[in-house]
Amino acid sequence: MTEARIVGYYTDGAGDFHGFLYSGGKWITLDDPLAANASTAANSINNAGQIVGYYNDGSGGTHGFIATVGQSHAHSEILFI
Repeated sequence: MTEARIVGYYTDGAGDFHGFLYSGGKWITLDDPLAANASTAANSINNAGQIVGYYNDGSGGTHGFIATVGQSHAHSEILFI
């Protein structure tokens, strides 16, 4: 059986939203480096550990992303493509 992974997003006290990954008992915040005001949402994850979602830029545009998670699930191993 593979380990369960959950993705989604939450809104902080300032009203900004952040994507997250919950895996292996750890919560990892996912903020696309191109997002304005940390406006990132994670929508789905597949069995290969690829996360898809979207972010808002400073001009009000919305863009999709795909991110890949490394085996250790460390924050430094999340790569936004």
